[in-house]
Amino acid sequence: MPRIAAATVREHREQMVARLLEAAEQILREGRTLTVGGVASQVGIARNSVYRYVESVDDLQSMVLNQYLPRWAEAVVQAMSADADPRAQVLAYVRANLEQAAPGGLAWVMTMASQQPNKAPEALQGVHDQLASALRSAVQSQEWSHQ
Repeated sequence: MPRIAAATVREHREQMVARLLEAAEQILREGRTLTVGGVASQVGIARNSVYRYVESVDDLQSMVLNQYLPRWAEAVVQAMSADADPRAQVLAYVRANLEQAAPGGLAWVMTMASQQPNKAPEALQGVHDQLASALRSAVQSQEWSHQ
């Protein structure tokens, strides 16, 4: 049994997963290839120990995406809901997406996701569906159609 650095095994596991995610995020933000060895080295544990906490490097990448993509979608939907006019909603959709992708924002997330789209399809698909639905609703609005 490995040593734990927390009051309970559960807390230790949560702390280790958080450390693994932090290391994976840093590697991805730097544009480096995400590998189990790289994450293990950064966290200071043996490579095979990573598998006690995550099943694969793909799972780790999905976990990183799942931390950020919902925030992206929330920011876009919130911006759209600030105005009832469908045209303003479409503009808010575009503006909010650009703001999220701006340097210093979440552009690295989309770069990572687009470079390896088959590694995180569930995370991407859910956000894509949410954003597409919001945009479709604004575009198909009766008010838009009659103007």
